Amino acid sequence: YVYARLFRVTPTWVAIDGGTFRMGCVDIAGEADPRCETRERPLHDVTLSAFDITETEITQAQFLSRMGYNPNEDNEP
Repeated sequence: YVYARLFRVTPTWVAIDGGTFRMGCVDIAGEADPRCETRERPLHDVTLSAFDITETEITQAQFLSRMGYNPNEDNEP
């Protein structure tokens, strides 16, 4: 924990514009693909508001520094 505090690296944040996209599983012709899982259908619109996200993944040391605990203390994948 002390190591994480001493060597904290502040992540770079980037802004992502909001927008709408189509989500779901269809074949090349836009028809329902029988290979798709039920949870992947139907094709539908998804709208997201603008948001910020870190430019790179958060390391465990960065997580520990901010949250105060190691998210992988059990050492499981």
